[in-house]
Amino acid sequence: MIRAELATVVNKPLHDVFDYVVDFSNLPTYDRWVETAEKTSEGPIGVGSTWMHTRVQGRRRIEAPIELVEYEPDRRFAMVSGSKGFDVRSTMTLEAQGDAATAMVEVLEMHLSGFVRLFEPMIRRQVSKQGAEVHQRLKEVLEAKRP
Repeated sequence: MIRAELATVVNKPLHDVFDYVVDFSNLPTYDRWVETAEKTSEGPIGVGSTWMHTRVQGRRRIEAPIELVEYEPDRRFAMVSGSKGFDVRSTMTLEAQGDAATAMVEVLEMHLSGFVRLFEPMIRRQVSKQGAEVHQRLKEVLEAKRP
């Protein structure tokens, strides 16, 4: 199993950060490896909400579902995703830092299986590096957004 923990402080109010991050339709705006992400379920975002996203890893284009499996508004959520050879769980905890900043901590767990396990050392290195880049870009995008 690959596990990474990423922490970021965004200079925006908690509610704004939570609402943006929990809507996975926003992924392409801050994750350069995600080409598309579309909500596939009806109704408001909550446990059971789903999306389909297309991600590029090297020369591979991967289509994978996303499902929200935990949802505590303005506090915490968890999603699961995966495709052939890997399963991913991301748990994000958010906490207000005064009125105008939000601390985010993401715990990312990835289970590899089959042929993909051969690439675990390389994937392990990529996860932390890409995760840090995604968090930095998310911070930039959110801090640039007008209220």
